Amino acid sequence: MKTPFLILSLLLCAGFVFADNMVTDSLKKKLQSATSDTSRVLIYADLSDAFVFSSPDSSLNYAQKGLLLSQAIGFKKGEARCIYENGVSLWITGNYSHALELLLKSLEMREQINDQEGISKSLNVIGIVYTEQQEYEKGLEYYFRSKAICEAIKRDDRVLIALLNIGDAYEKLNKLDSALLYEEQAYALAIRTGNNNDMDGLLNNLGNIHSKMGNDEIAISYYRKSIPYSSAINNNKILSESYFGISNLFRKSNKLDSCIHYAHLALSAGQAARNPMNIMNASTILSSTYEETNVIDSAFRYYKLAIISKDSIFSEEQVKKVQALSFAEQLRQEEIAAAKRLQQQERENNLQMFAMGIFIITFMLFVFFLSRRKIKPKVIEFTGLLGLLLMFEFLSLLIHPFILNVTHHNYILMLLILVCIAAVLVPIHHTLIKIVREKLAHKPSKN
Repeated sequence: MKTPFLILSLLLCAGFVFADNMVTDSLKKKLQSATSDTSRVLIYADLSDAFVFSSPDSSLNYAQKGLLLSQAIGFKKGEARCIYENGVSLWITGNYSHALELLLKSLEMREQINDQEGISKSLNVIGIVYTEQQEYEKGLEYYFRSKAICEAIKRDDRVLIALLNIGDAYEKLNKLDSALLYEEQAYALAIRTGNNNDMDGLLNNLGNIHSKMGNDEIAISYYRKSIPYSSAINNNKILSESYFGISNLFRKSNKLDSCIHYAHLALSAGQAARNPMNIMNASTILSSTYEETNVIDSAFRYYKLAIISKDSIFSEEQVKKVQALSFAEQLRQEEIAAAKRLQQQERENNLQMFAMGIFIITFMLFVFFLSRRKIKPKVIEFTGLLGLLLMFEFLSLLIHPFILNVTHHNYILMLLILVCIAAVLVPIHHTLIKIVREKLAHKPSKN
């Protein structure tokens, strides 16, 4: 049974590798033939994205070239994209604080130009950074925000990514029912849309969930299915995680030779990705397994490697930077929310003023209509005076914000301006009252 699966995996890898090489070669040719600087910026960003899991240094290099060019030509959308790609590359290599700084910057820039797809991408990777810093609830907050935007712009491929990341965060919180629910939703969406781009991470996440549930055979099956997809697109980060998952299951069943074999594969893939989380996990299991088999020198060597990797991820300096960035972003989001509330209040006030203006005009027309009918003069006089009062009070409300802006809330200046306005309006008011009484309320008698 293993031979057909192995052949199928090799064929799948060959197909994906060929397609992957075609994509990168195509992008490089496009870069050479690009006629505009904006096109070159976007191609640099696409190349950065293409190399992010296989060669983080190349990814960072392309992102930096795109960033410099976008800044030189004032291309804001391209600048935000390249800053984002820089952040993703730094996340992969475990520089979480700097990655978060750039990702938050890209988020702010994309919000300013209303790039909804870009916003969803920034939110997603920010969520991953928080998740890998073990701030799982914070990660979920960003994943759900990303999911809502992707659903609004009808991007199923981005919704799929949000779903699988939500499932991953719930798995790390040991909320396994919720984790399985979201991963199965993501899997169903991937099958329905024929999207295999993120199948490696999806299958790996399902393996993690079933491993925690004690479904070892199902878990190892998902890990093995994930490996060809990761290998095909050179996603060394997910490849390392799948190898680590298999190693963990073999350790659980006391098959220590197999455990060590897959842990070494996990370590090699993690080192290729330059991902300290992968390196830490693989080194930790190697150290404990070698200690159990009394290979003390190897146990000590991998223990030191695990400690170094852990310190790079959870160093006090890095944690403090992440916390500071989180606090600053929270303040920024609160300011945005306050500004939106103010805009909403202004819209409501403007609508109310518009409605009052329409009502007053309609009311005054109604008064003139009554004046042409056989209505008691006192009724017409009363409604006319009421209309005038409404009109003048409306004018006072209308000019009040202008007075506040001009005087900057200086009460003395406000009083002087209001007195001047009253000096003009009061005589007009009295004249109009006289007209209402004489022209409208007192009709000429018929001979």
